[in-house]
Amino acid sequence: MLSRFVGVLYAHDLRTPLTQVHLALSLLPNNGGDIKLMHNIQRYLDNINNLISDTLNIGKELTKEDKHPSNPLHELENVVANVIMSTQSKIVITNSSDTQCAPILYPMAFKRVLTNLLTNAVRYGQNKPVKIVLYCNDKQTTVQIKDSGIGIPKEFTEKVFQPFYRIEKSRNNKTGGSGIGLAIVQQLVNLHGWQINLKPLKNGGTNAILIIPNTKP
Repeated sequence: MLSRFVGVLYAHDLRTPLTQVHLALSLLPNNGGDIKLMHNIQRYLDNINNLISDTLNIGKELTKEDKHPSNPLHELENVVANVIMSTQSKIVITNSSDTQCAPILYPMAFKRVLTNLLTNAVRYGQNKPVKIVLYCNDKQTTVQIKDSGIGIPKEFTEKVFQPFYRIEKSRNNKTGGSGIGLAIVQQLVNLHGWQINLKPLKNGGTNAILIIPNTKP
């Protein structure tokens, strides 16, 4: 399972050549004679740099961390606050959890999965509010992240978890992203024994459903 991300150990070594390429491009006179081409090259380099960052950040999270009682609402609110700060999006949380709910979680992995799912919902949500429903009891913790985008055709709901898989290349290139966000979600979900499903919403959009069976310490 971890073999897909074996490059994590060496990803930081790519920083130096990338920096050198950036420097070389900046020294070219008149933007290398082709402003559009230079802009595209810079964009591709930025995408590679973001991919390296994602790979490095996920390294620790691909190893099972210590689990302990957590407040899922608190963790979710922190993730939402960070995403709102970076995207200026409107995100609404509905909490239907039991009052004393304190599931045993791997908090770092939980936050990473939520961040990737929420970022994806914002990216493809057509600038409409994203709705989150949290439910937690003594059996399981469930988080539903609902966007109002064009949705994902049923035949692609499994394929989008593959690294770098694109449904519409032009749309994905425009909206950005490293191409491994959902792949990381799938890896972490599998690693920790959780579940993730993508369901179409009746009026358009996607409902990403994360289910975490509650376990004992």
